[in-house]
Amino acid sequence: MNDGRIAGMGQRAKYKRYERPEEPPPVSITSGDREIFLALRRYGVLDSKAIYKLFPARSQRGVSNRLKLLFRAGYLHRLNQLQSIYLEGGGSRHEAYVLDRLGMDWLWEEKQLLVSERLHHLKERSASYLLHDIEAAHLVISLRASIALRSDVEFLFPEDYYQRFAPKWLERNDIPVSVRASIDWHKYHLVEGTIPDFRFVLYYPGNEEGRQFRSFVLEYCRGTETIEPSASTIRSMAFWKQSSLLRKFVVYAHAIKNDTYRKDFGMPLSHVLTVTTTPQKVARMQLAYRNHLSKHPHKLNPNRLLFADMKTIGKYEDVLAAPIHSADNQTFELL
Repeated sequence: MNDGRIAGMGQRAKYKRYERPEEPPPVSITSGDREIFLALRRYGVLDSKAIYKLFPARSQRGVSNRLKLLFRAGYLHRLNQLQSIYLEGGGSRHEAYVLDRLGMDWLWEEKQLLVSERLHHLKERSASYLLHDIEAAHLVISLRASIALRSDVEFLFPEDYYQRFAPKWLERNDIPVSVRASIDWHKYHLVEGTIPDFRFVLYYPGNEEGRQFRSFVLEYCRGTETIEPSASTIRSMAFWKQSSLLRKFVVYAHAIKNDTYRKDFGMPLSHVLTVTTTPQKVARMQLAYRNHLSKHPHKLNPNRLLFADMKTIGKYEDVLAAPIHSADNQTFELL
């Protein structure tokens, strides 16, 4: 395990890398800086590799220098937690960034954009939590880049959808963060929720009315989360107190069947896309579906739950070319 030091560098060099000068350098915020702030507001935490992907027309050295300046000036915070996670082959990971106080203040003062409460605590999060969010963001950025090359479909974040097609929803202050639903599960009747990693909409402008939108929630699993708890846990209240993929699937299933997702978010929930590490993990998730959500009274259409794995996705230059499977293991066309 890496002890936190950068390969070939001493503790003093590491300290300097994550410390700001006593006198912050002067900075005039540019349009490029604004885009970096907006990206971090949207994704939460990004490493420099992801930020380079977001700005392919700019030189990596130029972006790297700008990130360093914004960090030293107090607009961004540079995270050192990831350097404690072993990197295969040695060396150090790409620097990771979140918005700091000046960046948050700028978004409010200049754009009247609030930053969610969750982002205020990212600086204190564990390395594994941050790595999960960074990897999920990489996946979404790659997906958006692939879709951008298509002329028949557009990738929209929820705020993009509302701005273009449902502007009155932008005036609401009651849009939830979590997906919630009334649950009827093994004699338990309760309201439960789960927070997806990302929500997005695919827009097909050439389709007939009523078939132009498909909304998704994304669950990104690094392979460490419980998939299907024990039978005794599933039938007890402990199921709702512990995290598992099956628990999330049950919430999403009820949010679809009860139409609460549409009521809370202004659109139906078309699919839950779960991306994990290996095909073997996908198979275990599909088994959990067959065991608990494939038959009455909890039956859910298997096309609502979609699965892919990073081991397979990594073999394709275009993420859209990688196979996706439904809960009953049918090959599914994302587009």
